[in-house]
Amino acid sequence: MDISTAGLPRAEQFAFWRDLIGPIADVTPMGANTGFLLEQTAWNLGSIAVLRSRTAAFAYERTSRHVRGDALDHWLIQLVRRGSMSFGRRGFVTSAVEGSLHVTTLGGEFAGETQSLNALFLFVPREFCADSTAILDGAEGCAPTSGLSLLLADYLLDLERRLPMLTMEELPSVLATTRTMLLACLAPTSEGLAEAQRPIDATLLERARRLIQEELLSPGLNVDMLCRKLGVSRSRLYRLFEPSGGIAHYIRARRLLDAHMSLADTRDHRRIADIAADRGFLDAAEFSRAFKREFGYTPSDVRRDASRGPMRASYPPMPGSDLVGLLRGLRPMPQW
Repeated sequence: MDISTAGLPRAEQFAFWRDLIGPIADVTPMGANTGFLLEQTAWNLGSIAVLRSRTAAFAYERTSRHVRGDALDHWLIQLVRRGSMSFGRRGFVTSAVEGSLHVTTLGGEFAGETQSLNALFLFVPREFCADSTAILDGAEGCAPTSGLSLLLADYLLDLERRLPMLTMEELPSVLATTRTMLLACLAPTSEGLAEAQRPIDATLLERARRLIQEELLSPGLNVDMLCRKLGVSRSRLYRLFEPSGGIAHYIRARRLLDAHMSLADTRDHRRIADIAADRGFLDAAEFSRAFKREFGYTPSDVRRDASRGPMRASYPPMPGSDLVGLLRGLRPMPQW
C-alpha cells in the first residue's frame, strides 16, 4: 500500500493526512500550514505490519477516545532514520534521534512531536509474542541504546530492503526470525540469544560489511576499529569473516575491487601508485602482484583497455562454476 500527498493541492495535503490518521491519533501541523509532505509504504505480513514513512513536522496525540475507539494494543517499534521525534506518556518524555529505536504500545494515551521524520515502523500485535508479553511491555516507553538494539535496527533495515521481493514461501521464516530478534534484542536472555544467534550473526556481518565499505579508504580501518564500532570481540569478528577467508582478506579484496573501479574510470588520471596508496598499498610492486592474483591481469592492463569501454572485474573460472566470479565482481548497491 502506497500513500502520497504529492499529487494533491498544497492546501489539501494536511487535511488528507489528518483524516487518514484520525482514528489512531489527532495531529496538528508544525509551522506554517503551506502544504504537507507525506510518503508512506505499508506491507501487511499477515501477523505483523511494516510502515515506511516520510512526513513533514507535526504534533500528535493519542487520547482515551482513540484507545476506546480502535481497541488497538499493538506494540510499535519505531526506527528513526532522519529527523527526530519526542514521545510523552504519564508525565515522562523520551526522545528518539537519528539511528535510534523507540518502543511503545497503542494500548494507552501518549503525545509528542516529530521534525521532518523519515522512519520505519513495525506494528506487532500482542498475539505475535503471546508467551513473552512481559518482555516487550518492559521495553515500552524506552529508547534502547545497547549494541543489541543497534543490531535490531539493522535487522529492520535489512527486512525493509527484502520486503518488495518477499515471497509467500519465505514469509513464515521471516516472521519467525523477526519474533526471535525482537525478544533477543529488547530483553536479552541466554536462551533468547542462543535461539537468535544465526539472525544476529547475519545482521552483524551485514553491518560489518557496510562499515568496511564506508571506511574503505581510511588508514584507520583495522580489526580494532571494527571491534570498537561493532561492539564485538576480536574472536567474534574473526568467526564472522571466516567463510570469507578472514577479515584481513576480505578488506584487501574490497580495496582491490575499489582500485579496479578507479583504474577503469577514464576520468581518473591519477598514477597507479597513487590509487594503490589511497587503499593502503604503499608498495606498488606488491599492489600489482596482489591485483593480478585477485583478477588474473595487471593494473596496467585495466588502464590500457579502459579506453575501449568499461571493464568489469573478472576472476579466473572456478571448477564447475563461473558464477562466483561474477558475483564477486558486482558493485555494492547504494544505500537508500
